[in-house]
Amino acid sequence: MNKMFQLLLGILFFVCATAEGADWVFYGESDSGTYYYDKEGMRQLPGNIRQVWIENVLTSVGVKNLTKKSPAVKDADKIRINMLLTEVDCSAKQFRILKGTSYDSSGHKITSFDYIKVGEAKWEEIVAGSSTEMLSKALCK
Repeated sequence: MNKMFQLLLGILFFVCATAEGADWVFYGESDSGTYYYDKEGMRQLPGNIRQVWIENVLTSVGVKNLTKKSPAVKDADKIRINMLLTEVDCSAKQFRILKGTSYDSSGHKITSFDYIKVGEAKWEEIVAGSSTEMLSKALCK
């Protein structure tokens, strides 16, 4: 049932995003969720940096991890999809999240954030075996 729920959520956002010109490409999955990036909207920036929107469709494990990680976020336990504007530095093997929005299973916004505005868009190392490593492998070919 959980796989079916993920599939339906992915299709919902794929259909909505396609209408706006996005081309969502699967790049991996883990026990926390399924991951897609918007190939059509990806930008090549100076310094071998790729900027792209990613979609993370959370599993129940992903929801539990997010709830523990973000206790201050109201209704974090209802988040099912995260849309994150992310940059990957292919040369330095680093990434940073610039901003994002989280949605429930009906597509209603639960929370959003902008790390650029608050000066928190910091570069982090890409960890082996992580979803950002999967993204890096997909983008930095």
